[in-house]
Order: sequence, then structure tokens, then C-alpha cells
Amino acid sequence: MANSYVFRPKDQIAYIPHHADGKMDHPDTEFGFVTSVSEDGEIVFCRYWRDIREFELRTKANSEATPYDLLVHHKSVPDEVIDEAWRIYVIGFSLSDPRPALPRR
Repeated sequence: MANSYVFRPKDQIAYIPHHADGKMDHPDTEFGFVTSVSEDGEIVFCRYWRDIREFELRTKANSEATPYDLLVHHKSVPDEVIDEAWRIYVIGFSLSDPRPALPRR
């Protein structure tokens, strides 16, 4: 059964653990963005920032499975930062990457 929350790729989120009692300013709250969602919507795969001030991701190789009920929508960085992180870490290239694009079939 699908949940009533709707998360989509590139949505910015805050992960608020149970012990934080819903407080976004709790030191264990983490910020990031959605990369994908399970078919039933129960699990949301996210990338989280290691240092949000430097736009450095903690999870560069893989997304982390997170239960939807521990996430809230929260914009923490400009959309352009998410777009660039998406290009580099999710689909694997940067607009500023000097390597040539792969040829199309």
C-alpha cells in the first residue's frame, strides 16, 4: 500500500530521526535530496550533505535508503546545487567536465 507522502527525484529533504522528536534544529537532523523512491513509496533513496556550507556530499557512491516517515520536504540549498550534484553523482557527468560526451547510438 502506497503512503500518503509524495517524494520525487531531486526533492530536497530533511531526515529527522525518531529521537529528535520532529525538531529540525536537532543536531542529528540531516539534509539532502531524493534520488529515487521505491515503487510502493515506503523507501526513499537519498544523498546527504557532509558539509552543507561547502556543498559536499557524504554519500557520493550510493544513495541511502530512508523510511519516508522520517523525511520532510525542506529546501536547504539553491536548486542549481542540486542540479550539479545530480549531474555529477547520480548520472555521472558535470557540465564543466572536460571529457568528451559519449557518442549517441
